Amino acid sequence: YTMRRITLSLFFLFTFGVTVSFPQFNKIYDFPAENDLVKSCYSQPIYDGTWLFDVSSYGGVNGLGCIYKIKSDGTGYTKLLDFAGASNGSYPQSSLTISGSVLYGMTLGGGVNGLGVIFKINTDGTGYSILLHFAGATNGRTPYGSLTLSGSVLYGMTHWGGINDVGTIFKINTDGTGYTKLLDFAGTANGKYPFGFLTISGTILYGTTRNGGINDKGTVFKINSDGSGFAKLLDFNGTVNGSAPIGFLTLSGSTLYGMTSEGGANSSGTIFRITNDGSGYIKLFDFVGSPTGTKPVGGLAISSGVLYGMTNTGGTNNFGTIFKLNSDGTNFTKLLDFNGANNGNDPWGSLTLSGTVLFGTTYRGGISDKGVLFKINTDGSDYSKILDYNKALNGCTPLGSVTISGSEIYGMNYLGGTNGIGTIFKINANGTGFSKLLDFAGTTNGSNPYGTLTLSGSILYGMTAYGG
Repeated sequence: YTMRRITLSLFFLFTFGVTVSFPQFNKIYDFPAENDLVKSCYSQPIYDGTWLFDVSSYGGVNGLGCIYKIKSDGTGYTKLLDFAGASNGSYPQSSLTISGSVLYGMTLGGGVNGLGVIFKINTDGTGYSILLHFAGATNGRTPYGSLTLSGSVLYGMTHWGGINDVGTIFKINTDGTGYTKLLDFAGTANGKYPFGFLTISGTILYGTTRNGGINDKGTVFKINSDGSGFAKLLDFNGTVNGSAPIGFLTLSGSTLYGMTSEGGANSSGTIFRITNDGSGYIKLFDFVGSPTGTKPVGGLAISSGVLYGMTNTGGTNNFGTIFKLNSDGTNFTKLLDFNGANNGNDPWGSLTLSGTVLFGTTYRGGISDKGVLFKINTDGSDYSKILDYNKALNGCTPLGSVTISGSEIYGMNYLGGTNGIGTIFKINANGTGFSKLLDFAGTTNGSNPYGTLTLSGSILYGMTAYGG
């Protein structure tokens, strides 16, 4: 992670019908410049219907992060806890998990061993309790990702630590009892350096490691929630089946789908599927450069047995592609070659599927080389560039996916607008009715938004990376 100061402002935005020209912007809170400073947030707020809860990785009284809550109308900001290092942890990296009136989370450092903790705290800020001090070889260290709650049991992974110092899988009861190290990653035998979170289906946990396995190219695994029955479902090996899996596994029925960013026959990445018992691995596709695209980004969208996705590079113009593939690996179809000025290039994020139409954005390209918003039918027909981003007029350089509600599309741009530091906009799916809902202005309302807007009823929620 980068130890870089990032000050955020948290906001919400009322949305109305398309005839309203001036929505009401409300900056929920400016984090103060000193004691309550929120810096380098890697997590996403969770919402219980009244309160938004989140952590900051740095800042707070001790500069080691804090837990806070704030009402969705911007009132009631409360710092629930300042992390202090040895006594209660430091540098939380992941989102909180909520159950009833209790929040659960992990820190990257701190605790009695300086290697991170698992904690819980009531949503009113009382009852903070450390459930576990990570200790290295015995139970792991430096956890990334979030805890997964099933019943009264929390499941998670550590990136380092365990007997071999390459990560662990664990479970612990929500009252702090019953800690069990379910697995020590060991490198060749079962993978190493897990990222992210575990996927639970019934009593089985599924996940991936970026490295390790027989070829040190990563693994797919499953393990029973009681720690028994570990099975390495797949060793990635580079040329044959890909390497360095990124993104997430998608479980559909009894089948897991995923992609690798590297490897395959052409060293350009793969799409694969594997049944959840480890049998039936099929490399569905090898990306090959100009004909198909390379370095697939984001996740796969699945609808009626068809997978949809994008590549960041490759294709005819080396600007990326949109593709679809049957879930049995047949009928790969390159739906579009990005070509720069006409239709965008260098897509980031994932496609958003609405009925039989895919919506997405590109980081660059279009008339002004500032990115485009587009739609395309799932059969590849009727590509339409809904919007050319052009910096001052409507913003540019989107860093996230779009949000769709009925026939309206909502989104943010990291740069551009009147002040050059980002915008919020809406536009009809047919390309009419563009409205710039907000120009970010820095001190007054934040600047440079990342990510995707979250729509709840008629309210959009989001954050800016800077400003305030």
